[in-house]
Amino acid sequence: GPEEPESWLGVPMIVGDEVTGVVAVQDWPAHRYDEADVRLLSTITASMGVALENARLFEETNRLLDETQQRNAELAVINSVQQGLVAELEMQAIYDLVGDQIRDTFDAQAVIIGTYDHDAELQHVNSGIETGARFDPGPAPFNALHRHLLATRQLVLINENAEQASAEFGLRVVPGTEISKSMVFVPLVVGQAVRGNVSLQNVDREQAFSDSDVRLLSTLANTMSVALENARLFEETQQRSAELALINSVQQGLASKLDYQAIIDLVGDKVREIFHGEDTLIALYDEGTDLIRFPYWVDGKGQPTVFGPVELGPGLVSIVINTRQPLVTGTTRQ
Repeated sequence: GPEEPESWLGVPMIVGDEVTGVVAVQDWPAHRYDEADVRLLSTITASMGVALENARLFEETNRLLDETQQRNAELAVINSVQQGLVAELEMQAIYDLVGDQIRDTFDAQAVIIGTYDHDAELQHVNSGIETGARFDPGPAPFNALHRHLLATRQLVLINENAEQASAEFGLRVVPGTEISKSMVFVPLVVGQAVRGNVSLQNVDREQAFSDSDVRLLSTLANTMSVALENARLFEETQQRSAELALINSVQQGLASKLDYQAIIDLVGDKVREIFHGEDTLIALYDEGTDLIRFPYWVDGKGQPTVFGPVELGPGLVSIVINTRQPLVTGTTRQ
């Protein structure tokens, strides 16, 4: 147009350790966006990232259908959990729902969901189940395993030599429970922060957890992380309940979507409706080709714009991808 927008807000879409794209809005008035806008758009973008990852897993399942039917069961579990989480904004209810589902799904006598108090360097058990009974061992100081999860944000799988691995990671047997022979620990990651972990433990045998078990648990952990972040926002400030209702409406739509473009269009339309920007765009980054493409770019009147793909460079979208941080500016730069 004849004038460039003077306000721009973009947040990175992060799945695991990778920046997979950017969701951005821009408008003509200067200083259009504040921290509340950053928080809301970041939460929506995180939900979209998880939904896109689920869509990627679904497409992979179809490709491997002749080799294994197990992924269908995995996705059924994921969808079941997601449908339950959509209605939950109370944190303990989320822990209980996911803990019960994990107990019923995996070959594990013990299921532990713990969250971290970073200041005190303690782990608190929010949901502990062993052989069908709930237990709460109380706060535990950070050990080498917790510090490893915090530093790497990568899961830890111990399928053999559990005693040796336990000694290396500083793991202790909770009084009244049994020594585990197989263990897996998946971090709960929100943005760049590790908020806790989910653990499965089998006390009967080694090699208890397969690749599909680890993959499914990781997906459930990602889904729970988003639900817990939404619940935390709700508990922190009741005046943002209207915004969270919008987020939930997006998640309800995403729960039924397993097509990439449908997910992108749903989130793009909702972001455009919420922020009323002159332009709303969603950019996806391909690290292999170093290209950014724009499957969604719509102006305030609902008219689509065809643009790109472009190389990663000095632009605002590229800055968000490179820094992995939200960006708010007073003016738009090409």
